[in-house]
Amino acid sequence: MIAGRRAAAVVGIAVGALGLLAACGGSKSSYKPPSGAAVATLRLDAGNFFFTPKNPSEPAGIIEIDLKNVSGIQHTLAISGVKGFELKVNSKGSTDGEKVDLKTGTYTFYCTIPGHRGQGMQGKLTVK
Repeated sequence: MIAGRRAAAVVGIAVGALGLLAACGGSKSSYKPPSGAAVATLRLDAGNFFFTPKNPSEPAGIIEIDLKNVSGIQHTLAISGVKGFELKVNSKGSTDGEKVDLKTGTYTFYCTIPGHRGQGMQGKLTVK
């Protein structure tokens, strides 16, 4: 009887762990990129508390955003007003990219790692 309870407990823990893994999947799981060709590609470098370029400008429409890590620590890139969009680069030289459809306006992009945005890791993307 005790062996049966242990087996049930182990199965319960395993199922719970799988549920947590599914719930903690990347933020891209909630983001649906646009279909179609990009009108432009924006390449950004993420360094220790900066993005380069800091204030880029791109045409309205579907933009491919490519992020490259030029430092040794993890960085992300999110865009205010674009729910679920987040790029992640874990180590020096790593890259991530995704398409986003942006209308004319100004968008703040920033690193979501705690403390990074406060240390200046943000910029403004002007879409014309």
